[in-house]
Amino acid sequence: MTDVFAVQDEIATAIATRLRGAMRGESNHNLVRAGTKNLEAYELLLRGRALLNKRGRFMSQARVCFEQAISLDPHYAEPLAWLADSYRLMGTFGTMRVRDAMSKARELAERTLALDSSMSEAWSTLAAIEEQYEFNPSRSDDLYARALELEPRNARIRAQWVLWRVFRRAMSDDHALAELRRSVQDDPLNAWVGAMHSFALGILGKNDESTVEAERALALDSDSFFARFQVMRAHGYAGRYERAAEASQELLMESGRHVWAMGLLAWVHARSGREDLARACYDEIHARSRHEFVSPAWLSSAACSAGDVESAVRWLEQAAREHDPALLWVERSPFWDLIRTHPAFVEITRELILRPA
Repeated sequence: MTDVFAVQDEIATAIATRLRGAMRGESNHNLVRAGTKNLEAYELLLRGRALLNKRGRFMSQARVCFEQAISLDPHYAEPLAWLADSYRLMGTFGTMRVRDAMSKARELAERTLALDSSMSEAWSTLAAIEEQYEFNPSRSDDLYARALELEPRNARIRAQWVLWRVFRRAMSDDHALAELRRSVQDDPLNAWVGAMHSFALGILGKNDESTVEAERALALDSDSFFARFQVMRAHGYAGRYERAAEASQELLMESGRHVWAMGLLAWVHARSGREDLARACYDEIHARSRHEFVSPAWLSSAACSAGDVESAVRWLEQAAREHDPALLWVERSPFWDLIRTHPAFVEITRELILRPA
């Protein structure tokens, strides 16, 4: 087992050498990534990556894995890159204040690139920060292009890049779906990539296909919060509100009543005519916001479902001040339909969200 990395490097170098002509001058240095000689650190990296792709409650476990890998080998760039993205995701999923999460993610990504400038994961984290927090799609595109230049078949990076373009209408529907199909083909057993494909299909109104892809993703990883969330969302988007409410039960239980699940459930109840239950969902996460951080964008969404226009607008304005990543959902998501014509909504989407790429 102590020779596992030497064998890995030997195989990768041999393949790179055979492919050199096809790669047209790309050096072995770019094809063979520097790693670690510490087997435990490598195992922790693999475990952390698998956990992070599940999202939800698994993200904190993933972060611990990456931190332990770095402690075993401080010069190991890959877990540092994934740790950076862990913090970015904590801001995205509303488990940490966005400003603090994105600042930490940027710092760690830049440290990664100082160790290894070819680390595509770090470039993609910086790209996502520009997209989700700085609302700078032009800069984000440049950084995603750099990441995909380094690793063209990285399905995770490609799917992430495409989804945010779909939200912004910065890519044609046909182009987006072609890129996402390519991501699934490049990594067909990745449940997270499948769930992202499902999400985009739903945004684009292809609800039956979205449901099939969400169910396929969940079959690949029955623990995945993100896949289970997409199953519930797909049924809801298709108008199967009873099925969506049924799917919410396991999602809520396994995620500790995550605010994404609560916000989605509020919308499902509202669409099925159960305004009392939608209000109960909003009241619960509003109460939680008094003693823990809760995404103001999701509070706004839940307030919309509860029929509370004043609160929905107030939370949306706070989300804009804090640059909540979930703001990028609002223009193409039905969760904010109640306030879509409100002047504050129109102004926020025009000034912050729909900047031209």
